[in-house]
Amino acid sequence: MRTIIAGLALGLVATAAFAQTQQAAFFALRGKGAAGWTAHCTLQRVDGRTLERDIEGRRDRLEVIASRSIVSGRCEYQATAEGPVELSFDDSRFACPFPSTGDVCVRRIEAGESGRFDVRMKP
Repeated sequence: MRTIIAGLALGLVATAAFAQTQQAAFFALRGKGAAGWTAHCTLQRVDGRTLERDIEGRRDRLEVIASRSIVSGRCEYQATAEGPVELSFDDSRFACPFPSTGDVCVRRIEAGESGRFDVRMKP
C-alpha cells in the first residue's frame, strides 16, 4: 500500500512539474527610438527565480530584453524628452500588454512618457 501511495505522490509531483514547465515561455521586449530611453523588467522564471533586466536605448538602435522559461513579470519604461520610442512584445503564449490590433503587439511611447505593464500568460 505504501508503494502505491508513494508512486501516486511521485506521479503528482512529476505532473505538476511538467505542467509548470508548459506554462513558461520565451520573453522578448524590443525597443527602438530616441537615445536615452530606458526599460526595466522584473521577470519570474518557472523555477521561482527572479530576474532583473535593464536596457537603455541608443539612437535608432534596436535593444532587447530576452529570457527563457518566464511565467510572469512587470516592466517599466521611460522615453526621454528627445523623442519617442517604439516597444514591441512578442510570444504567442503571453497576452499582449499594449492596446493592439491583430497579431502585432507594439506601442509607441511618446517623448517624456513613462509607464509600466504586467507580463502574463494567456488564459
